[in-house]
Amino acid sequence: MDLDRDATEHVVSMSDEYTVANTAKNGRYRLTATYVTDAGWPTLLSRTRFR
Repeated sequence: MDLDRDATEHVVSMSDEYTVANTAKNGRYRLTATYVTDAGWPTLLSRTRFR
């Protein structure tokens, strides 16, 4: 089994959300995880997409 760092290219971008994208080097798939927090509450929301 390939490790994430060996089988994908890794991109992180910052906005109001924190997004991490991993794309297979052969282009067959892309995983995108987006995280949002609220400083006023003990909350972490996560959205993960597989394409």
